[in-house]
Amino acid sequence: MPKFTGIQLFTNPWGKTWYHGLQAKPEMRMLPGSWLAGFTYVLNYTWSKQLENFLRQEFAFDFKCFNNVGNQLTDIDVRQQLTMATVYEVPIGRGRSHMANMNRVLDPIVGGWNTNMMLDWNSGVPTGLNTG
Repeated sequence: MPKFTGIQLFTNPWGKTWYHGLQAKPEMRMLPGSWLAGFTYVLNYTWSKQLENFLRQEFAFDFKCFNNVGNQLTDIDVRQQLTMATVYEVPIGRGRSHMANMNRVLDPIVGGWNTNMMLDWNSGVPTGLNTG
């Protein structure tokens, strides 16, 4: 930088990153009257690929070199991810299918409960990538 003698560039200011992904998300709520009434689940699966293309050499600002660099996975690429969340409303308490006439003192203690679960699995990121 001729006007700013104290400024130096050590990394290249150009590059590109792109992402491709496929998502599938089924969701189901069980209807009243079934043996699983009050059960809800959401399942989400993602298959993806995140790529990048940029030059990693210091002080190499030639665009001809940049065009010869190949595409590579990013260091945060997660190929597969599966997430499942469930909620089950326990059918005990006022306005529910069991003990619907419970008194008002006992209902906040025994009735109106629900339970939930969440599962998250992914294939992880590439290890040792872009470190050298």
